[in-house]
Amino acid sequence: MPRINIKDIGRSSLALLKSFLRLLNPMPEIGGLEISDVALRFIQLRGEKIVSASLRLPPGIVEGGEIKDEANFLLALKDLHKKITHDNKKKLYVVAALPSEIVYSQVFEIPLLKGVNLESAVQLNLEMISPLKRGEAYYDSEQVGTREDGGFQLEYLGAFVEAEKVDRLERLLFDAGFLFAAAEFAALSLARLAKELGQNIEISRPFILLNIGNTGINFIIVRDGNLYFHYFIPWRQVQVENHNISLSILRELIQHHLQQVLNFHVTRWGAHITDLILIAPGLYDSAKKIILENFKLNVSTLALKSYPGITPNYFVALGLALRAIAPRSKDTQISLLRVGTEQEFKLNQIINFTKLWRAVIFTTAAFLVIIVGVADSLIISAQKSLSAQNERLAITTDVGELEKFQNEAMEFNNLIEVAKATKLEEYTWTVILGKLNVLAARSGVTLNRVFFQAFEVPILLNGIANNEESAVAFKNELAKEANIQKVELPLTSLESSPSGVSFSLSFTLVK
Repeated sequence: MPRINIKDIGRSSLALLKSFLRLLNPMPEIGGLEISDVALRFIQLRGEKIVSASLRLPPGIVEGGEIKDEANFLLALKDLHKKITHDNKKKLYVVAALPSEIVYSQVFEIPLLKGVNLESAVQLNLEMISPLKRGEAYYDSEQVGTREDGGFQLEYLGAFVEAEKVDRLERLLFDAGFLFAAAEFAALSLARLAKELGQNIEISRPFILLNIGNTGINFIIVRDGNLYFHYFIPWRQVQVENHNISLSILRELIQHHLQQVLNFHVTRWGAHITDLILIAPGLYDSAKKIILENFKLNVSTLALKSYPGITPNYFVALGLALRAIAPRSKDTQISLLRVGTEQEFKLNQIINFTKLWRAVIFTTAAFLVIIVGVADSLIISAQKSLSAQNERLAITTDVGELEKFQNEAMEFNNLIEVAKATKLEEYTWTVILGKLNVLAARSGVTLNRVFFQAFEVPILLNGIANNEESAVAFKNELAKEANIQKVELPLTSLESSPSGVSFSLSFTLVK
């Protein structure tokens, strides 16, 4: 007798449930797009499958992060779009990495004071440290940590970019078939990649990410898995010959600037960094030798837990793709876009959701119309048959036979009414299931299972929330609905797991 693998059954059931939830609330596929002076690189994660494409940019199209030749840049974007999909009209959503040279970032602190509006305090600090005039920049922030020395402080990373440059890029991307979902910069993407996929990395210990790429050298400080500092030096500011950097210049850059970064960390946090992760395609051995000869650091490469086929040149795009697969409702990381762009993305989501359910409702309504039409035809036919029978029975004196036919007619009519009521209940349940999905998304909850037997029997719902507060918020949202009563969330059902807090609750529906 073959053995039944419970784990395989569980994985299959989970996959079916995820497919069902995606059908209820479809999300567009989003990829990661790196934009630099020398290349465009794209990665999209579709489960176990990876979609990747790249295009080298000729010199002069993008310089110092600025688009100098819009016409050829647009042609390059369209060529990249063709490599990703054969549908020229399809809009591709992307989380984009803006060129490092046009992005400025800085960590700032906010004391946790009673009665202070935190959002207003963050906004005020961003305006104070902005290197650009108000109205000329797009900026955003994310909390990266806390400090308790000298009073409890919240640490935020703020990032700034010139608005005109982003608007121009957004326009060209749109003309080529791309839509912004979010925009960040390479250092943020690499820090995310090291945190989520890096092997043998102790996230609790600070480390330096040193990225030596095609456009320049980037010194990055990561603490608790979050980006705290990055310093980018473009090759165009360094004396290079035929786009090749000499070993002596590389040695000078590493010795001078790496020492500055180490000193900065000691000054700010009072501790030495001992670990350095080196990303240097084509220069790894030379750069590692220079570092070991001049610094007491543990140097290692960035090895990935998954996607072993991805080369270091695609690391930035892969870090962007990791952010792209996260639910948009949970994405609170820095995005250097005008507010309208993010609102436009959400609006497109609502439109797509509305189109899907409009089709579902129209199809269901048409089906119900057909059922009602068939039922009416049956009723009319039955009525005609009964009328004919009554006429024949009126001639006879067999009262018992007449009563028998009348009872059969009443029973048939009752069955028709039951059939109509059943279809109405199916339609009502479709609406309720859609409402549950909307309330779950609003509270940051993922629905796993919904057990429904009948309207008079309590409904059991299983889900996963980010935390216990999200589960309680979801329970409270349910309780506000007019046709939902007796919502119960036992505390014993709350269980922590790597993916969040699982819970079970029950409620009853009122017709």
